[in-house]
Amino acid sequence: MVMLMNDSLEKTSEITKSLKSLGLTKYEALVYIALLRYEGATATEIHEISGVPRASVYPALDKLLNKNITVVSNTTPKRFSAACPDEAIKTLLSNIKKDAENAKEALDEIYERRQAHEKGHQELIWTIYGNENITAKTKEIITKAESEIRLILGYDIISRELRDILSSKERKASATIITNEWKGKIPENCKIWIVKKDIEPEMKLEGKYAGICIVDDSKVLVSMDPPDDRANALFSESNGFVRFFNTYWYYITSHITKQHIAECISS
Repeated sequence: MVMLMNDSLEKTSEITKSLKSLGLTKYEALVYIALLRYEGATATEIHEISGVPRASVYPALDKLLNKNITVVSNTTPKRFSAACPDEAIKTLLSNIKKDAENAKEALDEIYERRQAHEKGHQELIWTIYGNENITAKTKEIITKAESEIRLILGYDIISRELRDILSSKERKASATIITNEWKGKIPENCKIWIVKKDIEPEMKLEGKYAGICIVDDSKVLVSMDPPDDRANALFSESNGFVRFFNTYWYYITSHITKQHIAECISS
């Protein structure tokens, strides 16, 4: 056994904590650190070096072998070596990514089953509070749009992130926007109606987060930012809610075209 000189035990606790965040248990982390300090250690030597209880050394080694960050010799007694830190960290991160993808897939399936169940039994309308939450929900439903996006928003609240989503080459859905102005390049497959004057006094395109977002004729987010209250929004996929705002959308578009109060520009 060749001892690697000038090694320090001072940071063992800190390193162990970091390795635990990468999916190792405390004993697995201590065994891996011990194998970095000493080449070709036996289970007994690992126990002496690491302080891991003798009965827990082999289970920890088995886990590290399964995670592909240690190797074992064919000698008697068996001797173990650690993968270099660079390769080990890459392997652990890859395992975390794979586990996260599997978890997301399973969780999405559970979530989608719940949504299907809810749609079949009741029509829900959700209230969302706060500008950040409203913006996040708007981005979410627009990103997932498959066929059509329709927006009534003041230009000031069409954030850079939202414009980036609309300009993304990955966007499949067409987009129609009713707004008060537009600056810069028009996104592909996008039609923009620039309203020249207020549609109606009560329909002014004002308020930091006031607007309507209709996606795929199946989801609606309508938001308000009252001057004397917290910004809030209603979101729903219920047929009645969506049908109401579809009707409202067609009323608005019909009105602005018949009254010639909006200019249409497109990519």
